[in-house]
Amino acid sequence: MTHVTRPAARDVCLIENDIVYASYTLLNNTWAGGLFSNNDIEKGELLCEYNGKILDVKEATESTSEYLFSVRDPDDLRRKKVIDGDPNKSINLAAYANYSDYVNANAMFLDQTKRKSVCKIVLISKEFIPKGTEIRVDYDMGSSVNPFKDFMIQKGIYDSSVNYKETLWTHPSNGMVIRS
Repeated sequence: MTHVTRPAARDVCLIENDIVYASYTLLNNTWAGGLFSNNDIEKGELLCEYNGKILDVKEATESTSEYLFSVRDPDDLRRKKVIDGDPNKSINLAAYANYSDYVNANAMFLDQTKRKSVCKIVLISKEFIPKGTEIRVDYDMGSSVNPFKDFMIQKGIYDSSVNYKETLWTHPSNGMVIRS
């Protein structure tokens, strides 16, 4: 295991709960937001909820947000709604989880929306995650087409490395922390 401390300018905790925190990680030599474990996490543990604004059909169609997520409609579970989980617009800890292909991802999103309830997407661990490990998910959810992966490659920040699990990050010592 490699232990990593962020440089002073990136050594900040952006938001956290008791289980995970958002800070900065290196993706292809670019500092980007990332999600990390505060403690050892057991397989199947709830990490956080995907929060944001529920968009109407027009807003969802016209949105250019990189944080759109489909969720079942609690009024009719056969239909979908769209959540804009942009962390610059709302407190959304889950939005900091970076991409990894399904086989190498250590967490996944589950739609836990129930009929006549509220839209609810949660992030859970797929495996044991040691303290200080980055949390990554497959936003393409194992699909044979990979629009999110293709988008990350186009932006030049796709990191295909599975070595992220071998890096343990030190919890940041600076910065204002928002509790979610």
